[in-house]
Amino acid sequence: MELARSVVPPEAAHTHTVIFLHGRGGTAQELAERLLMLKDSSRRSLADMFPSVRWVFPQAELLFCEQDNQDWSQWFDVWNTLDYTDREEVQAPGLRQSVEAIIRLVHQEAYKVGGLDKIVLAGFSQGGSTAMHVLLNLPSWNGSNPDDDVTPSEPPKVQRLAGLMGFSCRMPFPGGTLAETREVLALETEPSDEILRNTPVFLAHCADDPVTFVEYGRQLANTLESFGVQGISREYPEGGHRVQVPQGIDDIVIFLEAQGLEACTLSRHPPTGTIWDRVLDVSGRLR
Repeated sequence: MELARSVVPPEAAHTHTVIFLHGRGGTAQELAERLLMLKDSSRRSLADMFPSVRWVFPQAELLFCEQDNQDWSQWFDVWNTLDYTDREEVQAPGLRQSVEAIIRLVHQEAYKVGGLDKIVLAGFSQGGSTAMHVLLNLPSWNGSNPDDDVTPSEPPKVQRLAGLMGFSCRMPFPGGTLAETREVLALETEPSDEILRNTPVFLAHCADDPVTFVEYGRQLANTLESFGVQGISREYPEGGHRVQVPQGIDDIVIFLEAQGLEACTLSRHPPTGTIWDRVLDVSGRLR
């Protein structure tokens, strides 16, 4: 499946690509317009801060929603948003299809920019939940363009993403081991433990989120920790079901800079306030 997408090209020499997945019921264009209008504490947008980034916003397919008996723009179907364990099995087919499509997109963009380690995968709400399963199931990349059949003689040595960011999201099919969670989708490709454990993760959630409760975000952080993933989990006292502003944008900038994305610092002043609430140390334990 080839996904439609909205693309915001870089304003400087292309060094990294951010692939950002929209939420359930949303669209790629809507997310692109809203996200890149958000400002940090110095009143600059992410596009302003990272002029060398290519922003790619894929569009989810219209999938039939069994509960509402109509098509939705969604990465996978959900029967009960108040209890995701209710008829949990309806989530699997769409999630499998979407994860396969995003993996292909990640490899396409890696070929364009010159490596998996130049790709940041991100998602909001259901898009973030989908991105988590992409990371769990992402296979090693051999350096080829998935649109052709030519395989390079030497595969890339670096097998990791530059980073993964999830906002107001959860872990679909929680509670199992890594192997059990991967088995839910049962993809034909071999997932890479190297990519999973070497890709830094940033999670952000507002405590007053009325749609995806913050407890789901905490469960996600604990699940990733148990899988050996290292990263940062950030909670904000308020902000609802959205990317928090301005502190949330400040924290995105800090995270992306830490992963090697060069930020434009002209007229920028440092953000205020606490940077991280909870941090995973080198052993993978939340502190």
